[in-house]
Amino acid sequence: MTAVMDLDAEDPEQRTASSVRADVAEALAADVGVSLLAGVLDLMSRSDELTSREHLELVAAWDRLVGFCQAGRLTSIQDFDESLHPGVADLRTVPLRRTANELAPVLRIAPRTASGLVGHARRTRALPAALDALAGGRLTAAQVEVLDQVAQDLPEGLRAKLEAEAIRCGPTKTRQQLHGHLASHAAQLDLSHVSRAVERGTGERNVQLRPSPLPGCHRLVADLPSMTAFGVWHALNGTAKRAKAARSGQGGSDDERGIAALRADVLSALVTGQVDERDPDLVPAREILTKLAEVQVVVAADTLTGDSDLPAHLPGGGPIDPQTVRELAVRVPWRRLVANPETGLLVHRDTRLMAPSADEEAPGDPGREGRRLSGAMDVSMDVSMDPRLERLTADSVVVNQLDYGTTRYRPSRALRDHVQTRDATCIGPACHHPVTGTQIDHTTNFNEPDRDGRPGATADYNLGSPCIRWHNAKTHLGWRLEQPQPGSFVWTSPLGRTYLRSARPLIPGWVDRNRNGNRKGPAAKRSGQPGQVRPPPP
Repeated sequence: MTAVMDLDAEDPEQRTASSVRADVAEALAADVGVSLLAGVLDLMSRSDELTSREHLELVAAWDRLVGFCQAGRLTSIQDFDESLHPGVADLRTVPLRRTANELAPVLRIAPRTASGLVGHARRTRALPAALDALAGGRLTAAQVEVLDQVAQDLPEGLRAKLEAEAIRCGPTKTRQQLHGHLASHAAQLDLSHVSRAVERGTGERNVQLRPSPLPGCHRLVADLPSMTAFGVWHALNGTAKRAKAARSGQGGSDDERGIAALRADVLSALVTGQVDERDPDLVPAREILTKLAEVQVVVAADTLTGDSDLPAHLPGGGPIDPQTVRELAVRVPWRRLVANPETGLLVHRDTRLMAPSADEEAPGDPGREGRRLSGAMDVSMDVSMDPRLERLTADSVVVNQLDYGTTRYRPSRALRDHVQTRDATCIGPACHHPVTGTQIDHTTNFNEPDRDGRPGATADYNLGSPCIRWHNAKTHLGWRLEQPQPGSFVWTSPLGRTYLRSARPLIPGWVDRNRNGNRKGPAAKRSGQPGQVRPPPP
C-alpha cells in the first residue's frame, strides 16, 4: 500500500478511488489467520464505504487467506497420509493410491489429480519454510507447486537455498515468472541441475486430449522439449499472422477468423494433412515454415568452448543445458551480443549473422548425424575449433545508433532489435510472453515532456517491448510507465499500486558465474561476450 489519506475529511475531493484509510490499512495489515479474517469480514460488511483501492487491497487480503487455508489443507493431507501408514519412516517410498483413492471423492477431484496432490504433500514436508510462507500469504499454492517441481532435481542439501530464493522473490512474480527464475537459480546452485531436469522432463513428454471449456471443442495439451515447443509455437503463430494479413488484403473477404482460430486451423492442417476448401494456401511451403520456426538462444562464448558450464538461456523459456547448446552451435548461425562484464546487461547487438563455417559438413549429412547420435563426435572440440569464436573478439564492434532524439518517431531496425533483445519478454508487470509477440512503445510519448520536462525520445532509454495488452493498458486504461534506467521499468496502476520490472542480464547467473565456479580456468582469457544462435526448426 502507498499513501494513506483521510477519507472522512470535509473536502470530498480528497476521497479518491486510489485512497486507503488508516483504519482499513490497519485491518488489512493483521497477521494472516483469524485476526485478518475478522478484519476482512468487518470490511466486507461495509463494502459500500470502500474506495476502489480499498476493494483491491481487500482482494489481496483474501488471497493471503486462501494461502493460509491451502497450507492447512496440505498439512492435513500430510497428517492423514501418515495415519494410513503408521510406522513408515519415509512415505515417498509408499505407493500413492491408498491415500489418493480416499481423497478423490472427498475433494471431488479425479484419482490421478489426487495422486499428484498426495505426492506434492509428501515432498513439501522437505520444504517447511515454503509451507510457512504459504500459510503467511507470502507465497501462493501455485508458487509452492513450482518450487516443488524445480527442487525435485536438486540434491537435498541445496533445496533449502532454492526454497529461500522462492520466498524472497515470490511476492513479486507470477507462477510462470517464478518458474523461470527458480530454474535459472537452481542451475547456479548446481551446474548439473539443468541436464538432470531436462533428462527427467523430456523423458515424460506427452500429448494429451482433455475437455475444453469451449462448447464443441476439446483441448490438446503437448509437453515438448523447450526449444521444440517454442519452434512449433512460432511456426503456428507466424503462419496464422501471414494468413490473416493475406485475407485482409483481399477485397471483399468475409473471413472473420482471428489469429487464435487461425492458429488452431493451421495446427489441424499440418497434423492431419486436411485443408479446408477456403484455405488452399493456409500451410506455407516448407522453407517458409522453417524460417518462421526460428528460435533464439543466448549463450556465453566460454560455454560454447567448454571453458564454462553456465547454462544457455532461451528467452521466455528458461535455461538450456550446455551440452545441448554446444551440439546446436556448430550447425546454426550466430549473432554476437556484447554484454557489460559486471552486470551481463546488453551493450551492443551486431546487425549481421555469422553463418556456419564452410568447412563444416552439411547439417543433414547422415554420417555426421550418426556420429553425433552415437556419441562418437567430440562436440565440445568441434565448437572450440569453430573460426567464428575468434571473430567474436577479433572483429571490431560497429556501434549502432541507439538515440535518435526527436528526429524520428519510428526506431531503426537496429534500435528495435536492440530493445527487444534487451527486454527478452514483455515488460508488463504480470506477463511472460516472449518478445516476438510484443510491440515497440515509447515509454514517455514521443516528443511529449516527461516529469523533468525532457521530450520523449526515440532512444533505447525511452523504448520498451510491451505485449498488446500492456501497451493498451498504458495507452488507454490509465497505467503510467517510467523507465529510470534502460531496461528497468516502473508501472503505476490507476489505483496507485507500483510494480518494478528490473533490467535483466542476457543470461541468468551471469553475475555469479565466477563466484560459483562456472568458469574453468582458461575461460577468463576468452571472450565473455554472449553469442546469440538460432537453432533449426523442430
